[in-house]
Amino acid sequence: MDFIRINELEIECIVGMRPRERHQKQPVRLSLALGLNLSKAGRTGRILDTIDYSRVADDVASLLKFRQYRLIEMATEEMSAMLFGCYPALEQIRIRLEKPEALKGRALGTSVEIERSRAAFSGANSNAGHAPVETLLETEEAGLYLLRIAAGQRLEFDDPRWERRIQWLISGAVLSEQLALQVGQPHESSQRQAFENQEGSSAVVFCCACQAGGQSAAPA
Repeated sequence: MDFIRINELEIECIVGMRPRERHQKQPVRLSLALGLNLSKAGRTGRILDTIDYSRVADDVASLLKFRQYRLIEMATEEMSAMLFGCYPALEQIRIRLEKPEALKGRALGTSVEIERSRAAFSGANSNAGHAPVETLLETEEAGLYLLRIAAGQRLEFDDPRWERRIQWLISGAVLSEQLALQVGQPHESSQRQAFENQEGSSAVVFCCACQAGGQSAAPA
């Protein structure tokens, strides 16, 4: 297995359980090891044959800032699902998420480190099919989805469990409420979303939906 590594990416976000942590941003450090076959990119020199680590850095930062996690354990699990969904070439991932200001004065920080394979997320498997809405992961707090909009089609995505949404384009071209989504550029909303593909090829959008403030969803 070959690896692309991002070491100690620094992000400021809301993360933690304590009242102060819920209202004040704090720094976290994120390290990623992305496992995939890099031999083709090594021969062609094309970015399309590998994973763009700049886009990965933007994606994980967008998710962390949007979600405002209470537990970094949940943050690493959801990041894994998102990355497997957004990057089909990815086969294995290692994530280390550190809170350097936790236990301040007693320790240098705290961290969670996980390792996951694509098989751990059935919704992100390459043979998962091409349903219009593909569930990557659902937790008590959020749902992570891939939205597949066929050429010339319109897809309405609404789930009453969730109040806040963030989405960004992975591939193709899509309009959302007359706004053209851009690859890797997040768009937040708190309303029902409709996605329209006016092009001649299919498009894929990543969406994370959650409760306001990150609370658990009400029981069904």
